[in-house]
Amino acid sequence: PTPTPIPVKRVTGQAFSFTLLELAGVGIAVFLVLLGGGRSASTAMRWGLLCVIGGLVGYDLYAMGMPIVLRAHHISERWGGVIVATAGCVLGMLIGGGIEYLRRRRAAWGDGGEPSQGP
Repeated sequence: PTPTPIPVKRVTGQAFSFTLLELAGVGIAVFLVLLGGGRSASTAMRWGLLCVIGGLVGYDLYAMGMPIVLRAHHISERWGGVIVATAGCVLGMLIGGGIEYLRRRRAAWGDGGEPSQGP
């Protein structure tokens, strides 16, 4: 019988711990910046959690070996998971920002397809 190949270990405990600390720090920073900018606490919390979730999804995709995120392994074998988690955080914020933009634009135009006139 053919021996089972040894799986490639892409993530380490050190990189995972650093990733969790990084995502917690970035999530708290997003929360505090938005709270300081006059947003409500619930809105600031949603954006902070969106950033953390995006980073965790990116890290999970890297750990599972998805082909598109494995390019980070070529950049840094040791910290590839951290790089992908940071990119996932940024991507989550960009997607959330795009959705927020579309919601505001739809609200400004109303349902009739023309800009709504103010009172």
